[in-house]
Amino acid sequence: MLLVSLTTFLARGELSLEGGELENAKISLEKAMVVAERGDMKLRKVDCLLDWVRLYMSLPDRKAAVTALDTADRLIQQMTYFRRTPELRDLRTRVAS
Repeated sequence: MLLVSLTTFLARGELSLEGGELENAKISLEKAMVVAERGDMKLRKVDCLLDWVRLYMSLPDRKAAVTALDTADRLIQQMTYFRRTPELRDLRTRVAS
């Protein structure tokens, strides 16, 4: 049940972010992160963090984006979840520019 609600919150957050509804994106991503942390779902936490980076870039809040990127990178390295490495690299390039 937790995974279903987390996936729903992530999808809603991504959709809101794409539509420019930043406040709705923030609310959905906050809920997704709570579920990921409660369930100790580190892979999903990485997904949340990468979406947070996109949100922070839209606000713009570069410092928060870098912090979220660093946290996601650390989790990716700990878990050897290298599937997200290209996305992480792309976001890091976008944040730096």
